[in-house]
Amino acid sequence: VYSPKDGVKLWEINFKDGEYNGLWTEWWNDENKSEVKNYKDGKLNGLATGWFENGKKKWERIYKDGEFNGLYTQWYENGQKEFELTYKDGKGDGLHTYWYENGQKKIEGTYKDGKGDGVKTWWNKNGQKANEITFKDGEIILIGKDRIAVDYN
Repeated sequence: VYSPKDGVKLWEINFKDGEYNGLWTEWWNDENKSEVKNYKDGKLNGLATGWFENGKKKWERIYKDGEFNGLYTQWYENGQKEFELTYKDGKGDGLHTYWYENGQKKIEGTYKDGKGDGVKTWWNKNGQKANEITFKDGEIILIGKDRIAVDYN
């Protein structure tokens, strides 16, 4: 698919038997891709990657049968990681970590079968621990004793 205005390639999509199948590519312009993902039998499958308009990587996701499965990483435009999440069969499963744009860790916790499981910790932008909450099967079982009001944004 090309832009009718200037003829720049916008998308390249493959089909098989009326379903998305194979590589799907989108471009910001003639040179810079915005997304590349793979479909199998109409569902996202394998590694998918997105980029900012300036060409820096924005995200990487792994899919299986249309659901997140594996590592999902996203970056700020400055190149610093924004988050790294682990999925299994479309549900959070494993370590989930978020960072501030300055590189300081923001939130970290683990998930099992899509539910919080274990200690989840929050930090403020200067690296001080702000709070901890312990989860078991998605239920809060303990809130840290040093609760501090903090802006996590």
